[in-house]
Amino acid sequence: MSIVKRPNVAALLVVFISLSLSACGGSSSAKSSDLIIADGATLRALTIEGSGENTTLSQVRSASVPGNDGFPVSGFLPEHTIFAMIPHPSRPWVYVTSFNDCGVAELGCWGNARVDLFEIQPKRLRHISRVFTFDESQLDISCAQNDVGIEGQHGACAIVSGVISPDGSRLYLQDDDFDLLMIFAINPLTGALTFLSEGDQSDVRLHGLAMHPQAALVYNGSNVLDVSDDIISFEFNGAGGNGTQVLAGGEGASDLLLTTEENRHVRIFHLDEPLAPVLVDGYDAGQRGARDVAINNARNRLVVVGRNRVTTLSFDGNDITELDVFDMQDPDGRDIEYRSVVLTRQGEQLQAAVSWFVNDDSNDSGFSGGVSLFDVDADGVITPAATRLTSRASRTLMRP
Repeated sequence: MSIVKRPNVAALLVVFISLSLSACGGSSSAKSSDLIIADGATLRALTIEGSGENTTLSQVRSASVPGNDGFPVSGFLPEHTIFAMIPHPSRPWVYVTSFNDCGVAELGCWGNARVDLFEIQPKRLRHISRVFTFDESQLDISCAQNDVGIEGQHGACAIVSGVISPDGSRLYLQDDDFDLLMIFAINPLTGALTFLSEGDQSDVRLHGLAMHPQAALVYNGSNVLDVSDDIISFEFNGAGGNGTQVLAGGEGASDLLLTTEENRHVRIFHLDEPLAPVLVDGYDAGQRGARDVAINNARNRLVVVGRNRVTTLSFDGNDITELDVFDMQDPDGRDIEYRSVVLTRQGEQLQAAVSWFVNDDSNDSGFSGGVSLFDVDADGVITPAATRLTSRASRTLMRP
């Protein structure tokens, strides 16, 4: 089919955005949520109602990471941001990582990282407890000892992604300060974490982590790390990636590894030999054009997001083909960092939810953001449906 590349027209975004912040408190609503988004250090549960240009996103409840010792009296530095939501495979638990975020020129202010446990269900969202703090008392954790001396900072850890073992006993976290993998034991009764080990610096080079369903292997892009016996060894030197996920093949079908590599490429690999992924096909989305990727249940349509761009692809088991590209910048000409994507509707007519942020000097955190919905028809054509703005950067989202 023909490829439609739309221009970066400011007026398009003005029509596209529908601001809806009227429901910004806690909630006792019993309405089911369709989407959980991060807004700085707060999780917001949203419902999706209507269709097409009449689609709306409304908040039904929220819960925040509570302040802790070492932060200003108000609780957190304005830049404290949730980066990852990691669901437990058998409990209604979600492990939420957060730390002080900052502009690219101020990476030294990373730190005050922590992991909090939340309960997230369609009709329930609540904070349970803080389960780990990355501070100077963690003598065996490299990033926790990497304090550069900024007042109020504890360590320099930046815990950006994670994955839990299929049996729910281990949590694997990626630190962006040293680009290394860490292993934690999960208490099956309380969800509390115990640090076990960390790997070598630069083993995990971007933010995506996935776990093999039958083997003690963690994938970061097409890098493969063996985590047997809670010891991390680098087994296959591929390329670091975001949006990494393992697609179970089922009876008679091969497991697949799907990932975005180096923020540019979308690649699918066979995992017939789990320690050595074999490339099936790839797609070049352009510089910073592939930050995250979602695939439908039928495994034949993909939605890719990156800077200023949403792309749809088809996959027939052998070849990846571009269907549509939707390019856009905000009205002030700032780059939109589309960060994470999930599919909120399956079938012939897909719907994708995308979290995003822009640099914003008027915001005390340095960022503002939002979540946007895109409808995708059977031919892969992308149509913007609705947007809800957030008061801080929105760097991750999930289905409840």
